[in-house]
Amino acid sequence: MATISLPANGQTLTDIPDYIASDDQLLRDLLSPTMPDLASATFERKTVGDLLTVTVSKKAGTKG
Repeated sequence: MATISLPANGQTLTDIPDYIASDDQLLRDLLSPTMPDLASATFERKTVGDLLTVTVSKKAGTKG
């Protein structure tokens, strides 16, 4: 299971299946219904032992 860190709003999501946490699109699909501003986010992954940690950074979208 993976942990998702959302530093922009101080939240941490735990027990996310690894197959979702390791795929950018699946992660966007999971987060976007409740956090639409993360649709263009970037993801940084780190593995320590068996624990995958994903840090999500918001990225400014295009206007217009």
